[in-house]
Amino acid sequence: MIATQGLPRTESLPVEETPASILPDHLSWSQVSLMRACPQKFYFSYIARPPKDFIASSLKFGSAVHAGLESYFRARMEGLKIDDITLMDAYHTSWEYEEEPGTPIRFNKLEDVSTLENTARGMFAAFLQSPLANPQGEVIGIEESFCSPLASDLPEVMARVDLIYAAAGAIHLVDFKTSRSRWNQAKVAEAADQLRLYEILTSQVTGDTPVQLHFGVLTKAKTPAFDLLPVPPADSDVTVLEQITSTFRQVYQAMQAGNFYPAPSPQNCTTCPFKSRCPAWAGNSTSC
Repeated sequence: MIATQGLPRTESLPVEETPASILPDHLSWSQVSLMRACPQKFYFSYIARPPKDFIASSLKFGSAVHAGLESYFRARMEGLKIDDITLMDAYHTSWEYEEEPGTPIRFNKLEDVSTLENTARGMFAAFLQSPLANPQGEVIGIEESFCSPLASDLPEVMARVDLIYAAAGAIHLVDFKTSRSRWNQAKVAEAADQLRLYEILTSQVTGDTPVQLHFGVLTKAKTPAFDLLPVPPADSDVTVLEQITSTFRQVYQAMQAGNFYPAPSPQNCTTCPFKSRCPAWAGNSTSC
């Protein structure tokens, strides 16, 4: 556990309306999800931006795995062959990059740089054996960003799609996830609105071409696995759009009102890099 006693913290929360100039100039699924989970953490992450107490190894690991997959599909777009060694080179380059130099990495129990490297190697091996490693079609986009309005009273919403490929008369959107356990259909359903939002935001590009949505889940288990999981079609595209727009509107109104209160819980606080600054903790490093 990292000691936090004595480090500066937030003494009070903003209570007046938040000036638009300090709010993000666009919204994203990750921003809205974080604001719903813990408004105080959103405030620290996107508005105040104080130095972090630590960087969670899970976030650094996920970014490094994404970097390996990105390098793989960029090579495919260029007609180049790539192997597990090249994937690990991209992983290492990402891992060694210091976004905040001097900030310590906080590892989970029984984890260190070496164990995570071995886990990544196993996950890449599982991916290379999957059908997605050789998609029957054309890769047309990697880490592509799309920005489009959902409503006139909201900032534009940005989507960053990990992989886009065309096959069998459809365009496929894939979002990669790393997970401690394999996803089931309930987990896919829980996460589905993220990709349904991406489908809405990319509609100007996809047009009338059918779109299929998938989560590519790499599991950090003792025996790593890769699963390409389809997202079932929504009952009504109109209803999905209305629900997502309503959620984004409510969350944005909370941002504008300055409702950046802490929401302490084991899920929110255990890996939070701003705990020493949070008024819910008052510099106390004790767990939730």
